Amino acid sequence: MRSLIRGILFIIVLSAVLGAAVHFPLLRRFAAGEFREGFIERREYAGIRFITLAETEDLFAQRTQGAEGLLFIDSRGRGDFAAGHIPGALNVPLDRLQRSRKTGPGSEGTGTFDFPGAQTLVIYCEGGDCQTSISLAKIIHDRGYNDIRIFTGGWAEWSAAGLPEERSP
Repeated sequence: MRSLIRGILFIIVLSAVLGAAVHFPLLRRFAAGEFREGFIERREYAGIRFITLAETEDLFAQRTQGAEGLLFIDSRGRGDFAAGHIPGALNVPLDRLQRSRKTGPGSEGTGTFDFPGAQTLVIYCEGGDCQTSISLAKIIHDRGYNDIRIFTGGWAEWSAAGLPEERSP
C-alpha cells in the first residue's frame, strides 16, 4: 500500500514539474501580469456577466420582439463589423477608443458613453481568445453602465450557428 501511495505521489509531482517546464514561457508571462486585462474582478466589476450563445439568442429575440433597453455592441474593428455583425449592433471599436483616449482631454471617446435608453449592454468581439469585449466592458462599466453582458462566443460562434447577420456597405 505504501509503495502505491509513493508511486501516485511521484506521478503527481512529476506531472507538475513537467507541466511547469513545458509551459514555462506562459507562466513567466502570467507572472509579469501580461494577462491581467483578460480577467474581471467580481468585486470591482459586479455589473459585468459572461453569457452563452443561448442567452445571447434569448436577448436578441427579446429585442426583435420589441423589448427596449437592450443594445448589442460589437468591439471589433470597422472592417470586421462591415463584413458582418449581429443585426442592430453598434460598432464601438476598442482600438479606436484606446487611440482616442491617448490623444488627451477633449478628444473623441474621452467623455462619457451615451447609449440613450440602453439599460442592458451585450458586448461581443470575434470570440475564442479575443479580449476586446472584456476590455471595452471594463471601460463602459467604469463610465457608469452597470448591466453589461459579455457574449463569450462572439461573432465566430454567432455566425457559425447560422443566426441572422447584417452587413454594412
